[in-house]
Amino acid sequence: MSKLSAAWPQQAVLVAGGRGSRLGSIARDLPKPLLPVQGIPVIERLVASLREAGVASCTVVTCHRAEQVEAHLGDGRNLGVRIDYLREPEPLGTAGCLGLLPRPSQAFFLVNADIITDLRFQVLAEWHARSGAAATLAVRSHATTCEYGVVEFDRAGRLTRYREKPVHEAFIGMGIYCLAPAVCGHVAAGEVVSMPEVLGRLVAAGEAVFCHRHDGVWCDIGRPEDYERCQRLQLPGDALPAQRRAA
Repeated sequence: MSKLSAAWPQQAVLVAGGRGSRLGSIARDLPKPLLPVQGIPVIERLVASLREAGVASCTVVTCHRAEQVEAHLGDGRNLGVRIDYLREPEPLGTAGCLGLLPRPSQAFFLVNADIITDLRFQVLAEWHARSGAAATLAVRSHATTCEYGVVEFDRAGRLTRYREKPVHEAFIGMGIYCLAPAVCGHVAAGEVVSMPEVLGRLVAAGEAVFCHRHDGVWCDIGRPEDYERCQRLQLPGDALPAQRRAA
């Protein structure tokens, strides 16, 4: 085991208060974190992966349908971790909870609870520890195709390039972060703020922010087509509770 493993996060914060409005009728009866993917609720898969990485306690941030999320997960005993809850009085964005969270004593994970991934959290934690960063975000490559021909021309109007439906590739954030405790100090209590904004504040303050590239499975279940795609993914099952693997 790496000498750095002693400093690996033992706490995770799962942001689970989204409304899931883009999912339409799919999220009519259940909040997004409880939607089943191949029979297992999304948030249970995340908790199992975090537990495998050594996380002992999870704070689940709730808002929309908070009672349903809390009733389903309980104290976490059935998932092998301790679970407590932080209810936002109103939606505070993907990072607003950091202003309400009791300051952790060591690095911790912040994870959007509406994603499916095979990312190994312990690898992200080691990358974070080795870099000495204030924040490390998981990223992956994403390609999009423009549905039109893209025209380029000079100031005189002369055509220089015409590309039919070009593919643009960029790195996107996966909604998974490893953070130093001091990051919480960059968010005021009750502030509505996103993680991209907070990361921008860290960079402006001269703090180190690093990216960890993941080339494996990742899916955000924000849209119906994404949710359907998740049902067809090849997902790991070794981190799931025994009763779930046997189901």
